[in-house]
Amino acid sequence: MTKSTRGDSVPHQRRFRVLGGRAAEAELPPESRKQWCWICDQEIRLLRHTASLVGEDNEGVVFNLAREAIFNQLKKGRVRTISGFARQVILNKARDHWRRTATRYQYEFAAGDTANLEAALPVDLGAADRAAEMKDYAAALLSCLSSSELTAFVLIELDDLSSDEAARAINEMNGLKEEDVLQALAAAKEAKKRGERITVLKDAQGRRVMTAENARQTVHRARTKLKERAERMPMGIPATD
Repeated sequence: MTKSTRGDSVPHQRRFRVLGGRAAEAELPPESRKQWCWICDQEIRLLRHTASLVGEDNEGVVFNLAREAIFNQLKKGRVRTISGFARQVILNKARDHWRRTATRYQYEFAAGDTANLEAALPVDLGAADRAAEMKDYAAALLSCLSSSELTAFVLIELDDLSSDEAARAINEMNGLKEEDVLQALAAAKEAKKRGERITVLKDAQGRRVMTAENARQTVHRARTKLKERAERMPMGIPATD
């Protein structure tokens, strides 16, 4: 790492294009500069943390958004704990990313994006030149899926996430923290010891918790429902496995 000869300079400032080419120290109050230096020094570690949430393909975009948000906050003054604050901002941006992803796919499906549909659905959608009919067919076909089924389906089938990654993304989209998931799992384990039957895993606030096994089951259920619905609809021939 290279610093300028000035003691109050901020390292790596040229790498942060988000600053619009302006020197970082020109915008930060003196009390925030050490915290921004910490962000710069920990860039690789924070990037890895971002990748663990959104995958390597998306880490750059999400981390840049988080870094910009951190910098804008530091312009207002120092934060209490920079490490905890940075991780929370990254988590918030990761949640925003998954919400946008799910919303985008729902829109594309509803609009009849045949390229995405043909890549993911277990059916043959037929002639590509029937655009208007395809739009209606796509919307009718996917309307049989619940929100959780559609989200799990597109994350695993289209975004190629593992079931563990999909479960984590869905939990984060629903506002669940890792400790909420762990507490729900522990409570379910104790309930099973008492002989109670757990049909839906929920946290202390009643929010549904997704596990890797749940994600796999949800995707299997979604594919089954899509096949069955396609068989009852005039367009679309069930594809062979």
